[in-house]
Amino acid sequence: MQATPVYTSTPATTKLGILEGMKVYVINPPDNYADLLGKLPEGVEILTKTDRKVECVKIFINKNSDLKELLLDAKNHLFSVGMIWVCFPKEEQDSLLEQHIKPIAHSVALKDEKFILIDDYWSGILFKPSRSR
Repeated sequence: MQATPVYTSTPATTKLGILEGMKVYVINPPDNYADLLGKLPEGVEILTKTDRKVECVKIFINKNSDLKELLLDAKNHLFSVGMIWVCFPKEEQDSLLEQHIKPIAHSVALKDEKFILIDDYWSGILFKPSRSR
């Protein structure tokens, strides 16, 4: 008997903190992005281009992505209390997570908050702006 992964029972929108009325800027979304999210909370706007501030930015990357440039773009569109998700294929997790994603995010003043399995293919790590004292 094959075990059912725990992450399949929680909707992606819940795991990603997407709330009612939220504006979400998505960079490099996969073709199945709408299916990945499923039913959105009321009033959520998914933007693939924007010139305004948003509460959440989601970046989809692979090992060839210019992550620093993408994170700087994300920070430019983020409210100071917002969140940035860096999403990446699970099979690339070992090569991307510790050696690539976290050090680059830390270099642009982002701190990692949590790691999740989004679905059978995608993993994600949540970053928030570091607070200066």
